[in-house]
Amino acid sequence: MNWLSRLLSKQVSPQQEEEISSGQDPQASRFDEQYEGMGSGERASVMRRNGLKLSALEECYADEHDAEFVRGRHFLDWGDELRQLKREGRLDEALTLAMEIIAATERGQAVEERNAPKRAAYFGGKPGDHLPRETPPGWTEHAAIILRKLARFDEEVAVIDRWIAHARPPDRWVGNAHAKLLARRERAAELANRDA
Repeated sequence: MNWLSRLLSKQVSPQQEEEISSGQDPQASRFDEQYEGMGSGERASVMRRNGLKLSALEECYADEHDAEFVRGRHFLDWGDELRQLKREGRLDEALTLAMEIIAATERGQAVEERNAPKRAAYFGGKPGDHLPRETPPGWTEHAAIILRKLARFDEEVAVIDRWIAHARPPDRWVGNAHAKLLARRERAAELANRDA
């Protein structure tokens, strides 16, 4: 049974039993108004900065969230600025930002992978059951679009290949962005060969 199945079935792992029996309520102070609207990673990160004791799972969330910062902000907070740079034709700046975001998603994925044994201990199962999925493909698509506009086709292929290297097995992909990236890679390779 994977971690999601355990969570949904509300089975208590040995780690959770230990937290409960030691008087640590993993849910205590977790839903305070100051954390309203935050995702699990941001909430855990803020709670840690506020000096609250975190469960083992919350430590994982906080570590992963904190690894994903770009220029002092979480990578998810950069979408509007990236689109604005592209609209304004500031493509070199947009590309630099997109590449920094891609690196942040890879850092987050690496921390999540290192946390797989902790999740296995918390939820049960094997560490392999708790490996992360692919890095978000949308940021790579932004970079690829910019590189196409700059006619840097070899680099477009390379950035998509970089995503593929972090994408995990295709059977774990969600959505159609993956197919779009693969088609974009094929076209970029054709354009690069044409210009060679």
